[in-house]
Amino acid sequence: MTTQNPFGSKGWTPERLVVSFHGLPKEYFEKGDPYHCHCAKTARLLTEKLGWGEDRVVMAFQSRFGPKEWLQPYADETIRALPGQGVKNVAMISPGFVADCVETLEELAIGLEEEFHAAGGENFAYVPCLNDSPGHVDFLAGVVRRELTGALEEPDALPRMVDAHQGPARRPRGLSIEVDGVPLALDELSETVEIAVVSER
Repeated sequence: MTTQNPFGSKGWTPERLVVSFHGLPKEYFEKGDPYHCHCAKTARLLTEKLGWGEDRVVMAFQSRFGPKEWLQPYADETIRALPGQGVKNVAMISPGFVADCVETLEELAIGLEEEFHAAGGENFAYVPCLNDSPGHVDFLAGVVRRELTGALEEPDALPRMVDAHQGPARRPRGLSIEVDGVPLALDELSETVEIAVVSER
């Protein structure tokens, strides 16, 4: 996903951008899990990057199931409510994914578009993930080259790296992605508004 003119070819401008993250049971948040805060920060940085007002970007959570309460607002309820608020043109992104899958395509791009139209909405656009775009492939190749620096020259270096990362006392390594020098707080490698600098977290 990129903020570089993502809607210019649509022929219309979204009145709201729904930024939808995969949901989690609310009890995780109540026990101190920082995921909700990471999502909120990502949505805020995206809003700032786009230069839009806070009222134009809506954060939501998708894919809930089971009897327990999950993080809110729920994406499906949010989408259904927008036409009743006078919002007829909506775009949606899901920054928790590097590539589109059944969840983003069937649940969001197809299912929520149908619900938006059924509720009286007119234009709905799902902004694709980075997928196999050249910039994303180059980025991933750069991460691999960086992480394997020296491994190819030393035959036993790669097994040592794997053992170190799988040690029971070690936290799995993640990536911190920065946009114009501002860290995006993401729980794992995920698509961002623009990939600029990558550093270990």
